[in-house]
Amino acid sequence: MSFFDLPDVFGGGGKPKAKPKAKPQAKPKAKPKAKPKARKKSKVTRVPPSALPLLAAGGGRMVTAGRGGTRIFLEGLWLLRSGFEAFGEATVLFDAKRRRVTLVLDPKIAEALSSDASTQAVQKRVSGKIKRGQKVPVIDIERQGLSTILGGATELVIQSRRGQIVITPSEAEIMAKERVQAKPNNYEISLYSGAGLLSTAAHQAGAKPVLAIEKWDRAADAFWATHQAPVIEAGVEAVALGEASDPGRFALPRNPWLLTAGVPCEPYSKLGGKGIGAVDPHCLADQVYWTLLVILRTNPINILIENVPGFLKYAGGFVRALQVLGYHVHSTVVDPSKLGYAAGRERGVIVATTKAGFKFPPERAKRKGQRPADLLLKPDSPSLFKLSERQGGWFSTKAKAGLGKSMRGWLERATWKPVSFEYTDDRVPAITKNMYKGNPQGPYLRHPKKRDLYRLLTLGEIERVHGVPTEAARAIFEAGEGNYNLITQLYGQGVHVPLFREIVARIPR
Repeated sequence: MSFFDLPDVFGGGGKPKAKPKAKPQAKPKAKPKAKPKARKKSKVTRVPPSALPLLAAGGGRMVTAGRGGTRIFLEGLWLLRSGFEAFGEATVLFDAKRRRVTLVLDPKIAEALSSDASTQAVQKRVSGKIKRGQKVPVIDIERQGLSTILGGATELVIQSRRGQIVITPSEAEIMAKERVQAKPNNYEISLYSGAGLLSTAAHQAGAKPVLAIEKWDRAADAFWATHQAPVIEAGVEAVALGEASDPGRFALPRNPWLLTAGVPCEPYSKLGGKGIGAVDPHCLADQVYWTLLVILRTNPINILIENVPGFLKYAGGFVRALQVLGYHVHSTVVDPSKLGYAAGRERGVIVATTKAGFKFPPERAKRKGQRPADLLLKPDSPSLFKLSERQGGWFSTKAKAGLGKSMRGWLERATWKPVSFEYTDDRVPAITKNMYKGNPQGPYLRHPKKRDLYRLLTLGEIERVHGVPTEAARAIFEAGEGNYNLITQLYGQGVHVPLFREIVARIPR
């Protein structure tokens, strides 16, 4: 006989008898449908099953008793499958050191587990109730100080095997409580730090850079020269895996006030990875997962992630993970040119905070001195005619070689047009890291009178448009050893410093 043939499960066996046909009755007038009452949210938090159950995991709940104590209430046939029969005996072990409550059937195992001084053992009788003809086990654990043993958690994880049930608090909830109770600090750690412009913005907002993880040696040199803070010159994946196998190996600070990360943008960029993100087999497409592992290891109080706007299309899983960890998560695309600045480089930004109340800066009119004409050298400045075309000097589309010839060809072909702008424009287009590399991507500034003349921006102009302070600009120049291509790569992977300083300053403290 199979389980589904048991008569005591469904209240009877065999075929149901046919009911006599009822006489047709006149249909009553339809009553107007009443609006459904809004369901009250239960204060009881159901216990989620373990992510890795040993045999079975079941439902239960943790509620606060009337006299101020705490209780755990477990019920269901899953208890029966774990060996806990109704009206049987079990030993309950309370382990405050490990934040664990264990139910054991075998007295010898209970004796062995209770040998630790931090563990207290109590005998418990399993009660039960009859449901559909079956005895269903019920375990009601009530003890003064139970909430303290479980770290004040309201969400529990249950793991069960034959003859043993282990109850522990939700790790996500414990991490969230740890952040709230953490000792106040202003530390900032940076992943994929680049030349450290994101850390510069954080520093201007009151944070103290204490650690960076950066693989590129030149960027690591620029960070060190600017912030005088330790740099782990390795990939974030190496640090994440090293900490997973050997906790404390890299001495990552716990609960820093801010973790910043400029996750590599190539998999999500229209230029680098064709904007296909999560399905892109790009060699950098895994970096967001290593970032999450470092977040789990450090449990920062606040997080700031910046990337290309396309990153936000594929960051749903990452955002959800941060929400599970208890963060208030905010994301948007910021454009400095719409927030009062001259730079027009859009960035996708994710801000995760422990405290609620964060808001991104609102759009506003241009600030004084933040139009392109205010930040760029005058068209007839003598220095522009002394610089080479690769350093920001003017070149003509009538030229027979160099950028002039290339520009003429680009303008004549319809397949691709270089990015160009005017002194009278409202914004400076995005400055890319390949601005001086090979056939530069631009942007190109056009002469207001001599219309055949174009030029790239000078390093000083890039510095002013990005809002980079002098000491950071000097560190970047020295790290690039005067090589314009290397220097613009360092700038191109950076951020608009004043805007991100404003974003960091808005994070609740």
